[in-house]
Order: sequence, then C-alpha cells, then structure tokens
Amino acid sequence: MAEYIKKLGGTTTVANTTAILYATSATSRAVVSSIAICNYSVTPYLYWLAHIDGPSSAQLDKDWFAFAQSCPASFTACFQLGVTMGISDTLVCKASSVSLAFTAWGSEVI
Repeated sequence: MAEYIKKLGGTTTVANTTAILYATSATSRAVVSSIAICNYSVTPYLYWLAHIDGPSSAQLDKDWFAFAQSCPASFTACFQLGVTMGISDTLVCKASSVSLAFTAWGSEVI
C-alpha cells in the first residue's frame, strides 16, 4: 500500500445543494487532516459538512459533523480534523450561497 499526502479535493457549491468534496475509490482509504472554507463574499453565509459511509446517495442525518455553521464575510474557516474514510466513503459539503469554496487536504492510501 502506498500513502499519498495531498490536496484531496476542492469545490464550490450551488446554493443549498450538496456537493462531493472528496470520495475514496473502491480500492483506497484516506484521512482528511484539514478542511478550509473560504467565504469570498462581503455577506456571511452558512455551511454544512458530512462524512458518509459509502456513496453520497446514502446520506443520513447522523452523517453531518458541521450543520448550518456561519462563515463570516471575507473569512476563511480552517479545521484540523482526522476524519477517517474507508473504501468508497464520501465527504460532502453544502453552502447557503455560491460564494463559499471548500478544500480538503490529507493522506490517501491506495
């Protein structure tokens, strides 16, 4: 098995629509060490983050680890985590505006 330390994913979202930030494949696992949420607007907005055991279509209420959190205007929220992702797991995000950008970094094991 090889470990790759890297940017795992980055995305913006359509307002109030869930987007995939990162997903492991059928042969990989990962540890998400950091997530940054950048609000590049002059208005505060809300964001959501969830780790789903499996594909994103299987999302449950228990999967959210950040729910309707406020991100101030012109601000970047940074989190040091340790989200462990198994085979075919999904990390999703959602925002109340298109003005939030999400980025995840960590280690991928293949």
